[in-house]
Amino acid sequence: MMMAVLMMTALTVSAQPGEGKMTLKPAVGVNFATFAADKDAKTKTAFTLGAEAEYGETGNMSTSFGLFYSQMGAKADGMDLKWNVDYITMPILQNYYLAKGFAVKAGAQIGLNVRKKIKYGSESMDLNDFMKNANPQGKLKSFDAGVVVGLSYEIKGLTIDGRYYFGTTKIMDNYDDKNSVISLTIGYKINIL
Repeated sequence: MMMAVLMMTALTVSAQPGEGKMTLKPAVGVNFATFAADKDAKTKTAFTLGAEAEYGETGNMSTSFGLFYSQMGAKADGMDLKWNVDYITMPILQNYYLAKGFAVKAGAQIGLNVRKKIKYGSESMDLNDFMKNANPQGKLKSFDAGVVVGLSYEIKGLTIDGRYYFGTTKIMDNYDDKNSVISLTIGYKINIL
């Protein structure tokens, strides 16, 4: 049993990102977004694009900082209605490498809203203008924050990353809706330090 523990420790130590090393990973992918707590909201497929810098620490740990353009929102159940709510997101994650190239990650993310449209059929309008008619108090907040958990696998610099983001802030006053997004991205790590 001791021999197995020593072998696993040796494998884990050899699979670490280089201590004091930094990589930059441009990435592109797909979002599956909806509003948590809204039973009428269905998943909307959208895209995400950005980059992430990762700094290798001691042991199996690294920290990553990202900047992404991330399309979020939702579709209405049974209607040709979409909420197109896009953010510039900034995830800060702690990565733990379980084996060579395979990491689990968790952290926080903030987002700044850069687009807020509602689309019904071929018609499109500003979401806040639409909400004035439905509920004068319903105005989309410009700031979003939440928690991220995920997994990634890297082989020869090519990285596949899957994450789940669950918002902890309401997207509007007087509504319980929060962003809920599954992101799948593919990127390539470039050594910069």
